[in-house]
Amino acid sequence: MAERQEITIEPGFICAVLPATTYTSSKQDVFTRAADAARNAGVSKILYDARNATGHLSTLERFDYASRIAEQFRGLKVAFVVNKPLRDPNLFGETVAVNRGGNIRVLSTIAEAYDWLGVKPANEASAGDGH
Repeated sequence: MAERQEITIEPGFICAVLPATTYTSSKQDVFTRAADAARNAGVSKILYDARNATGHLSTLERFDYASRIAEQFRGLKVAFVVNKPLRDPNLFGETVAVNRGGNIRVLSTIAEAYDWLGVKPANEASAGDGH
């Protein structure tokens, strides 16, 4: 069963806020909605805010997660904002995903994610257009 998540379409990207729940390798399906939403909206960038998620993944689970994520998000640029302990300080999952063709970064702040994706929050993007 898919977890509820908030997905919004912003100018040029999808923003997905993952629920405050514990993640394990069996919860891969939470990413399907945002990947589908991005493709349906014709955008190629996704910001995943997973700061509220908790849990611990073994090295093997990280490998499995990252391999599946690389496949699922092929053709998309995805920034995951994750807190410890889900965010591995050695970024093993990011390395696995990138080595399998994923354009994926695991970051610690929303600001870093916006910068890496090359996008702005909706309120900042519209405010900046007025000069």
